[in-house]
Amino acid sequence: MKRPTWATVVSILGIIISLFGMLGAGQDILMPKMMELQKQIFTQMEEMQKRQARREGADKAPDEAFSRMVQSMQKMWEAPEHFGTWSVVTGILKLLVSGFGLFAYICLLQKKPYSVKLVYWALGLGIAVAALKGTVMLSSMSLMAVAMMFGSVFGLVINIVLLIVVIMGDKSAYYQTQSAAVPNQDVAGGL
Repeated sequence: MKRPTWATVVSILGIIISLFGMLGAGQDILMPKMMELQKQIFTQMEEMQKRQARREGADKAPDEAFSRMVQSMQKMWEAPEHFGTWSVVTGILKLLVSGFGLFAYICLLQKKPYSVKLVYWALGLGIAVAALKGTVMLSSMSLMAVAMMFGSVFGLVINIVLLIVVIMGDKSAYYQTQSAAVPNQDVAGGL
């Protein structure tokens, strides 16, 4: 029996989403380090601006617009202590779930008999990790975390839509028995 169209569409979308999920997981894992580096860069830029103002004369104040921009950027990176740890933890979870999802969608594309169950698990885990990540990011109340949360909401919605498509799709092509695929042979050998 031919692979259903819904399975092909879900598989291709799932593979693409899983690959992007792996990239996003890497970003989540590296986020605490990136935030620290950006803080250092803006602190150094602010110090350079102050030194420049001192060199030009004691009566000249540092550029006010630049100082406000640096303060705004520092507020953006303010986050509670647990943010870095949770970012790494959810990044690792997201990497594992995306890898499992990639495997499940490839199996669905190949029409493996167990692939529908794998896809259910992959989508369920994807929904759980996206909800966990969104909750943790929202609880931190950091501007950077809230911006990252929108990616989780997008992933959550896509996984829910894919789950509905899989639930509604005709899965009979995946549940055929092996004996139905092999034609009946005459046991007596033509006697």
